[in-house]
Amino acid sequence: MPTPQRYLTISQVDARRLALSRQHLAGPRPPADATSLRTVLRALRYVQLDPVNVVAPSHELALWSRLGPRAGSLFSGLW
Repeated sequence: MPTPQRYLTISQVDARRLALSRQHLAGPRPPADATSLRTVLRALRYVQLDPVNVVAPSHELALWSRLGPRAGSLFSGLW
């Protein structure tokens, strides 16, 4: 007989805080270095490379919002 599933109940505020935190969009910004870049990329699992850029390429915007202005050059340095 299958065991019943257990559910965790949290408030909307806590759910938002958890979602932002796990996406590295809350809290202090880490230094823009290779280690932080790897940490963010592992947490995100993937970053979409999009050739269309209105402001900047989408992958650079996603990393800039988490690591700051040097993130794009760090990402380019991975190649």
